[in-house]
Amino acid sequence: MDTINPVFAFIAFGIAFVTSQAINSKYKLKICPSRNLSIDGLRGFLAVGVFINHSSVWYRYLHTGDWVHAASNFYNQLGSACVALFFMITSYLFVNKLLNTKGNYQWSSFYISRIFRLGPAYYFSFFLILTVIFIIDKQLNVGITRFILSLGHWLLFTTFNNPFINENGFTKIINAGVLWSLRYEWLFYFSLPFISIPLLRKLPPLKILLVSSLFLIVFLKYRTIDYNHIFSFMGGAIAPFIVKYNQWNFDNKVVSVIVILFFLGIPFFHTSDNPFSKIILIIAFNLIALGNTIFGILKKSFLILLGEFCYSTYLLHGIFLFITFHLIIGRNIAIQFSEIQYWLCIFIIIPFVIFFSFLSFIYFENSGMKLSRKIIKKFQNDNR
Repeated sequence: MDTINPVFAFIAFGIAFVTSQAINSKYKLKICPSRNLSIDGLRGFLAVGVFINHSSVWYRYLHTGDWVHAASNFYNQLGSACVALFFMITSYLFVNKLLNTKGNYQWSSFYISRIFRLGPAYYFSFFLILTVIFIIDKQLNVGITRFILSLGHWLLFTTFNNPFINENGFTKIINAGVLWSLRYEWLFYFSLPFISIPLLRKLPPLKILLVSSLFLIVFLKYRTIDYNHIFSFMGGAIAPFIVKYNQWNFDNKVVSVIVILFFLGIPFFHTSDNPFSKIILIIAFNLIALGNTIFGILKKSFLILLGEFCYSTYLLHGIFLFITFHLIIGRNIAIQFSEIQYWLCIFIIIPFVIFFSFLSFIYFENSGMKLSRKIIKKFQNDNR
């Protein structure tokens, strides 16, 4: 049983946008003038899209017990295409930094900033996952050594393995299984020194190349790479070269219409892995990265604010879905909901997800970024 009516998704987007606007009316967002606003606005849309995608997956899961992709092209692409665009954003941002680097690229600072950017909110979400697991199990079901080893893998962002915690079968569903994408983020970060070789005048330090090589060797030993995601990273790396060597204006009505038409074509394909879907996404993304704001929509403050805490939204939304339908309502009751009743529950959840994601950004993400800047500054002073 699947959700196929897109009206539910549009309402969900609307509630998320209104909630973000309400938060923004109290928390005045300070926008750095050097930021790419079209990218920031796009991120706000993407995180909510993944949430809606997993809401549709949960509807099917409640009725069938199968955790699988949504059957609807539209709902499935809200997950598949949105994550592909997240990968493109990552590639765009860091390739752009490489191209605009004057002097030596600060590799140690880069990795420190990544750890403190991704770590705090992730470990908060991991704490919530552990809490949910022990609310369900109420006891330790495995030996302490095995338990600690499983925690070790999760503390490493499940980069090399993501075992069940306490042998709880819900481990990978509690957060809607979103951590797989973080593995590809780290894969990109440790591939970046090699990507930089033809872009920078100076080779990365030997120790950085050795550490990156070790990571890639271990990653390839334990993980199989889906090269469709690599194509997403490659697609996001196109715009920085155009920006650097051309000064064309892409923020106009004609380009906005083209971007909208490309996005309207995405639901004709079931997944972003389809070659035609991937090409459409890459073109649409690069037009946005080059400055197109889709008639100014991507510059809206509520979207930019959603983009600020999109990482927390990505990590937390699945946990809210699990707590709601498994712990609070219960599957036996939720399975009896009509499609409208189910989505009414989702509409009620959305403001809580947005608000707590905002708090996670303030207290974990933002605090982590501030701490990383202090550490980097001290590190640089010590090495002078």
